[in-house]
Amino acid sequence: MRNLAEGSKILYVDCSAGIAGDMFLAALLDMTGSMEHLKNELKKIPLSGYSLDHFRDKRGGISGLRFDVDPEEGHVHRHLSDINEMIQGSALSDEVKKMTVKAFTLLAEAEGKVHGEPADHVHFHEVGAVDSIIDITGAMIMLEYLGWPEVVFSPLNVGSGTVKCAHGVLPVPAPATLELLKDISVYSEGDPMERVTPTGAAIVRSLGGIISAGMPHGKIAGTGIGLGSRDGVLPNILRATMLKKSDMFLYDRGVELSANIDDMFPQDLAYLMEKLFDAGALDVWFENIQMKKNRPAVKVCTLCHEGDSELLKEMILRESSSLGVRKIYIERSMLERSTEILETSLGPVRMKSALMGNKVIKEMPEFEDIRKIASERSMPLYEIRSLIARERETAVRSSKLTQGDFETQLNISKDGMKEPHANERDVHHHGHHHPHSHGHDHSETGEEGK
Repeated sequence: MRNLAEGSKILYVDCSAGIAGDMFLAALLDMTGSMEHLKNELKKIPLSGYSLDHFRDKRGGISGLRFDVDPEEGHVHRHLSDINEMIQGSALSDEVKKMTVKAFTLLAEAEGKVHGEPADHVHFHEVGAVDSIIDITGAMIMLEYLGWPEVVFSPLNVGSGTVKCAHGVLPVPAPATLELLKDISVYSEGDPMERVTPTGAAIVRSLGGIISAGMPHGKIAGTGIGLGSRDGVLPNILRATMLKKSDMFLYDRGVELSANIDDMFPQDLAYLMEKLFDAGALDVWFENIQMKKNRPAVKVCTLCHEGDSELLKEMILRESSSLGVRKIYIERSMLERSTEILETSLGPVRMKSALMGNKVIKEMPEFEDIRKIASERSMPLYEIRSLIARERETAVRSSKLTQGDFETQLNISKDGMKEPHANERDVHHHGHHHPHSHGHDHSETGEEGK
């Protein structure tokens, strides 16, 4: 499961009507209202001959932002090296450069695979035009403006029908788009049209391609709606929602696969569990259930990354008697964990702690360590646990006393830094004092008063 411990924000992108580069960028601009920032950053690229426009409009009665690039150049074909040189030669930040080049490289590799050519030989047609360069680079500029949040996408609605491009009329999704979306959850719904464009797919892939059918946990901090150029029965909008994660917990997401089985030998179920773990399952467990006709049965449950779910689903169907597998997207809230070595009279033991808001609320010794001690010393496990608990309590109490002594010394030291009173002139904690101001504001005004 994807660990989201780093950072404190998640950007959830609802792609129920698809995703295109201009829609994604429009959603970020709608969320931030920072068009001037985008324009100023884009001036750092050695690219001219275009104008930008943004305006509010509606799709299916829903108001959002439309973003347009009006190019003055004709139909220009560029190679990957041309775009890399343009971006690397700009004054953009290193991270924006890296992410923009990554997106175009993924796109070139996909195009190259479709046309049977090396990536650096690919002629970019539509995606080499100025509007695509602005859309992808602009998206990275705005993500940096937002502090590089973790980006999570809903399953992608790719659309259906055909699309007209430089290579003629192609089926939807376009071949390069299809290549970019490998191992990413997709479906098709709504009016026949191209709903995921190559630039949209490149943005999804370059940002990690993390998919969640449901909105992740967090407090909503902002939203933005980007509009597509076309409309239909399904409103052609892309909604981006910024979520702030709680500092109390860690969160991760994944997939749970399950199958109900009432006709397998227990030995075969144990073998299935081993195979699933070997294939990358994060956890496998069995639940006793009662099926139709009052048959006792086993529910085989497997926890895994989204990218491993297809392989594991195939394995369950191949190695078990089940005719079907259920798949649900899940999110887990976790306590932060830490491990430290406790030196005991029985030897070193790893202590595992669970923290909530930087405070330890659960603690236990590593079982493998106490089992080793029990085997070597012929002691019962409960005696070892009891002894470790007593020694741990003694160590914690001693640590608190030491910390208290340190804080006392620290307070004395702080007092020595103050302007001495008349009867304290002969007291020299550090050999000198600082009666002058250091310019620090020591008021007790809270955040609301600043």
